[in-house]
Amino acid sequence: MTKKIGILLFVLFSFFNGFTQNSLNADLSIPKQISSGQVFTETLTIIKPAGLRSYTVFNQHIPKGLFIETKNIPGSTLSYQNNILTITWMRLPAEKTIHIPIKISCIKGLTGTFSLSGKLTYLIDNKKGEYKLGKSYFSITSENNPVSKNLSEYGKIYDTLGNIKCMRGIKKQTDNSYLIELKINKLPAFSNVILTEEISQNFNIQKIDDAGTELLPEKRMIQFIINKNTGNKGIVFKYRLIPKTENTKQKPIIFGKLSFLKNGQIITVPVENQP
Repeated sequence: MTKKIGILLFVLFSFFNGFTQNSLNADLSIPKQISSGQVFTETLTIIKPAGLRSYTVFNQHIPKGLFIETKNIPGSTLSYQNNILTITWMRLPAEKTIHIPIKISCIKGLTGTFSLSGKLTYLIDNKKGEYKLGKSYFSITSENNPVSKNLSEYGKIYDTLGNIKCMRGIKKQTDNSYLIELKINKLPAFSNVILTEEISQNFNIQKIDDAGTELLPEKRMIQFIINKNTGNKGIVFKYRLIPKTENTKQKPIIFGKLSFLKNGQIITVPVENQP
């Protein structure tokens, strides 16, 4: 009996040890502050057991307004279509730690808060594995753009507040205007909550509800203010965007932040577009 238990423990140890030794993980390194129009570098780092050379694919969604400048990566196949970056290795390099620099450009005049993440899919011993990279946030600003500078003053993004979500729905109307609907899943009981949206230059902003809403047309911004928040849930704000040019095919570019004060610090959560 003791011998059987010992064999079982050995098999289990070998299985889990082999699983740990044959797994991959990764990390993304991105500058926190980028100037509008600048080319910057994100670095994908893959960490694995030395000598492990599995078939591996890295997929990453690139936000609109950003473009992949890197054309090839030694030992891999790179493709970039429909805002999706794909890097494929038939066999990973033998090194234990692999650093892959990826150059990204942003269009001039683009500002706001963005995030990049990604997913590694790999085959080891004919078994599929997957590693998801968390979001890495960064901001694009312009010294000549007071709107971007103003918006960046609303505080630092805290990744630990992932339980608070602010989503943006964009619906085109029959008159070519856009109805914007902002949904906050919940808020803790903090005072002076501000939701700020910055709009691209080719649209005029129109309020739908005057209560707690402030327009800053010279800064292309709209703000929604909750002076006394007791822990609200399912909060919804709406506004409308009117094209400045009739029959325009351009879509609005919007950047937003939800900001509130906690323990003397300004906490900021980015507004994300609904998929």
